Amino acid sequence: MIVIGNANQWFTEDPTEVPTVELLCDVKTRWDSAYFMINRMHALHLAIDHFLSLPRGSNDELSGLHLTALEWEVLQDLKVVLEIPHEAQQCMSSESRPVLSKAVPAFETVILWWRALVKNTPHCGAIINAGLDQAEQYYQ
Repeated sequence: MIVIGNANQWFTEDPTEVPTVELLCDVKTRWDSAYFMINRMHALHLAIDHFLSLPRGSNDELSGLHLTALEWEVLQDLKVVLEIPHEAQQCMSSESRPVLSKAVPAFETVILWWRALVKNTPHCGAIINAGLDQAEQYYQ
């Protein structure tokens, strides 16, 4: 559908083409798979909206799954919140020989950045504070 949609310019909100990729699934062994899933959904949001707006049968399991503008904004907020620990993890995994002495400062950085983010985006406070509570408990 993405290939045909790009060729026929169905996704006219954005001048760029929708990437020809699939949605991602959750991977229980990768804590940041939610971050990757949200990023992919944002990349495909025009195609997702178009697909979910197509007419369907009355008992189709996809009816009612169309995301509202507010739900897309919430996903964007989640992406921003999850980007902080993702970047810290990427920093650690880019090392050829990651060492524990760098893990603690990276974890402290996540906590500091989340604290700053909650001040700058108070509407995300509930999400960030839930993560901060878990992170600070783990840190202790």
